[in-house]
Amino acid sequence: RDAFALRLAAAGLRHGVHAVRQAIAHGQHRYPRGLFYGGAELQSGPRLFIDWLRQRLGLAERVFAIDMHTGLGAHGKDTLILEPGVGTASVAALQAALQRPLTGGGAAPVAYTVRGSLGAALPRLLPEARVEFVLQEIGTWPALRVISALREENRWHHFGGGGTDHAAKRGLLEALCPASPAWREAAATLGADLVHRAAAWLFAERRP
Repeated sequence: RDAFALRLAAAGLRHGVHAVRQAIAHGQHRYPRGLFYGGAELQSGPRLFIDWLRQRLGLAERVFAIDMHTGLGAHGKDTLILEPGVGTASVAALQAALQRPLTGGGAAPVAYTVRGSLGAALPRLLPEARVEFVLQEIGTWPALRVISALREENRWHHFGGGGTDHAAKRGLLEALCPASPAWREAAATLGADLVHRAAAWLFAERRP
């Protein structure tokens, strides 16, 4: 017990809620045992993914990428976030195609911005393609519960036993993928609907 909630609230009062959320969510490269550590070099997983993208999509003319996350926002609802400077379509065109409000990228204010994201990398990896990118966040539980679960799991991983059969691991699973069948059905429905709408828009754009 270290009064984390009180300390977090005090930081929010001192620096502003948006600044604290940004400091937590955008990642860092200074503390290897801290939350959202980005590493000192590109890891094998991203390297394999980059190779796959170049092999399979190197000749593509149009690409619509969706990066699905969970945790942020209202329980069982999604938030669609645009990456500033990524994409060629207008916000209005994307909102009409996806039938959802968008944040960031000149639309409504975004909850946070990230560094080294998939969206920022795609135009460089696929220079011949016209790339559209949307980050889909599907809400789980209140932000304090989610960040507390992330922090507890991180602490157990680095300073405890690190095993998967532990309350901290189970707490993080629930924070990011609730066991509720209703939530899981909503998440799958939202994800599939977004994929279908993005695909329909891409095919419509190809018509003369």
